[in-house]
Amino acid sequence: MQAVRILSFAVLISLLASCSKAPQKEDFEKWANSQAGLKKIKEFAADLKNPMEARIEAIAALVRNNHDILVREIVEACGDKEKLASGISGKFMSGLKNPWEAAGKEEEAAIYKARDTVINMIRFLNGAEREAVQKAVAEWAFGAIREDEGAEQVRKKIEKTILINQIPELEAHGVAGAVLLIRNGFVIEKMFSYLLSLKDIAISLKALDAVKKLHSVPDVMIAYSHIDKIGEIEHPAAIEYLLDISVNTQQEKDIRAYAFNRASDLIEKDAVRKNYDMSGIIERLHKIIQKKSADDRWVPSIMILNLEGAKALDRVAAAFKDDHVYPGGSEDPMKSVVDICKAGFVPLKDRTDIFAFIVKLLNGGNRVQKTIAIVCLKAIEDKRGLAELKKLFNNRTDLEDVLGEKTTLGNLARNAAEGIEMAKEVDRALSSGALKEKDAELRKFYILVDLMNTGQAYRDLVEERFKSGK
Repeated sequence: MQAVRILSFAVLISLLASCSKAPQKEDFEKWANSQAGLKKIKEFAADLKNPMEARIEAIAALVRNNHDILVREIVEACGDKEKLASGISGKFMSGLKNPWEAAGKEEEAAIYKARDTVINMIRFLNGAEREAVQKAVAEWAFGAIREDEGAEQVRKKIEKTILINQIPELEAHGVAGAVLLIRNGFVIEKMFSYLLSLKDIAISLKALDAVKKLHSVPDVMIAYSHIDKIGEIEHPAAIEYLLDISVNTQQEKDIRAYAFNRASDLIEKDAVRKNYDMSGIIERLHKIIQKKSADDRWVPSIMILNLEGAKALDRVAAAFKDDHVYPGGSEDPMKSVVDICKAGFVPLKDRTDIFAFIVKLLNGGNRVQKTIAIVCLKAIEDKRGLAELKKLFNNRTDLEDVLGEKTTLGNLARNAAEGIEMAKEVDRALSSGALKEKDAELRKFYILVDLMNTGQAYRDLVEERFKSGK
């Protein structure tokens, strides 16, 4: 009887031991194939009291059975997620083999599962370990690619190792791969966006260099989306390249104009103008205004005056040759001449004797330069200009091929003189309280932009536009 009791007790101990035995790899594998088992794995992996090695093995079973989303959920919810992610990435790092050398589909699939798991764990890592994993993955994905390889070979090699949407997970370590893709014309916008998101000007300039190399390939046409991405790089090198595109006759006219507009936007950025040497940009603009095109003269001249100030006045004025190109521009030449006076000359009033320069231009310039001088005298609202303008009232020099409308130098001078007087009337009304500041600005705008009318017709048109524009 005593022997039976001892035997029963031994069986009980054995049963209890078997019940408390830690789950093994084969158990996790079995659990990974049912909903109840997945719940067990989730609970086991999340329990910090369980051995780390066993928790990692549980996660590995999920990976092998294609439960990637559940893996991320489990790690995210764990109190020691960084430590757990470190262990998981360490386990699967050894699986990053050359997919070109895989023995078959099964081995190739295992390589990709290892890749996906390691990359998915990066988000949970920090500091040196995060960098080390990113670097290792980047070397695995891009290390075998030579810069002199053809575009199609580069694409095949990258796509064989890493998914395009995984490259940004490598942060700075994915730059080399992204640059290779841009340079060879693949997923340009996506890779450019990723590189710019790193907020590192050195990396942004690598992206710029890559797209420039792509554009240098014969028959490659520049896309609007490329211009947009370049326009996000707040650096003179980006502006210079956009200006180069704007004068590249191999590109479509609309693309050239679009590039110039993006360059203009960048030049206005304080981050560019205050932090960098703009001399390269200024010299490019000076070359542009020498071209025989109205569009290449007006706006670039404004940009030069804004960047270089009064010392650029002579060179800018000299660019306005009397060569009959102005009505052929994309903008109304009357609007263009008003713009250069308002945005280019007027801002210099407080920095130089702009009146003296305008008078010099008026007395010694060609028809185009005289036209600019007359409108600019009106724009600066200097009463000293009245005497100079009155000398031209009877001048019948034709300006149709300058302003695009039938008018004369004398009529333009009369319009400017009357405009100055009307602007002074607005000033007096503002001082007396008869006009609000906003209304005074609007009246002066309508006075300035009309270059054709004189006398009562001029006053009536300004009044009509003012009332309809309020």
